[in-house]
Amino acid sequence: MRKSVWLLIIKGEVIGVLSFQKNGLLPIGDHEISLADLETYIREGPGNGQTWDTAWRLELLQEFKKRYQQLAEVGIKEVYIDGSYATDKVRPNDMDVYFVVPRKKWRSGAEKLLKGMDPGFWRFETELQEDGKVGYPMAFQHHVEMYPVYQEHTPEYAEAPELVDPKIRFFRTDKYSHRPKGIIKIQEVTL
Repeated sequence: MRKSVWLLIIKGEVIGVLSFQKNGLLPIGDHEISLADLETYIREGPGNGQTWDTAWRLELLQEFKKRYQQLAEVGIKEVYIDGSYATDKVRPNDMDVYFVVPRKKWRSGAEKLLKGMDPGFWRFETELQEDGKVGYPMAFQHHVEMYPVYQEHTPEYAEAPELVDPKIRFFRTDKYSHRPKGIIKIQEVTL
């Protein structure tokens, strides 16, 4: 079996590592990386003699970067990437993302500001497609699906375990084996 390791080395110093396990998943935990380093890793490929659809991964990343910039403009900077994008799969279907935002901030204007920036993308009403799939329009049109998670419903802030948003566990569980897995956390950048 294989194990893929991405190392970013600048001037002989290891700056960051994403190491996929033999099953193609990241080890349990948050794997923090900057957008610039993630782009470098994608261009380098998964390593160990493997290849992947670099052009498609870069296309998804460019769409994500645009949306990350919009989130940052409204003060949302805690963002996680998952789905097949956060695996060593040759061609991921899409990019699944969740971002953490205080409920008050979201309800008092952040959602409205995002919708004002791009009302076609920032829609959180699900649609039924002709093929029977249900999801946010952003997923079908842009192949990047982004979910808000209230800060108050994260493990760090929830008053009880049952108040943790189920999306957090969903994103950190392999859909085939139902075992815990790792996730990519984007390092905050100063704009």
